[in-house]
Amino acid sequence: LDWAHCELILQQTARLHATSMILAQRDPDITKRLVDGMLCEKSIMKSDLFKQMFGVMLKYLANNAAGWPGFEKIAQKLHRFNDNFKIICAHLSDRREGDRFV
Repeated sequence: LDWAHCELILQQTARLHATSMILAQRDPDITKRLVDGMLCEKSIMKSDLFKQMFGVMLKYLANNAAGWPGFEKIAQKLHRFNDNFKIICAHLSDRREGDRFV
């Protein structure tokens, strides 16, 4: 994608999220229906799709960073993150008080 198309996608994504926040503010019961999704623990732990989508990029980044001077420790951390990708991402998806799901 060129810059103009990337900018358009980001603007429209922001508009979508802003609209969802307004709808949730007007009718808070809407968010009660949002219990599962791509970023919930069930989806992350039971499916390889999430790791295939994002883990491949993480591994690629870790491998590249290993060859950059001064980034060796960061590359090691990225490799450890990749090795425990599902568990870490599932933990990050835990609900916290005050979270909004829209």
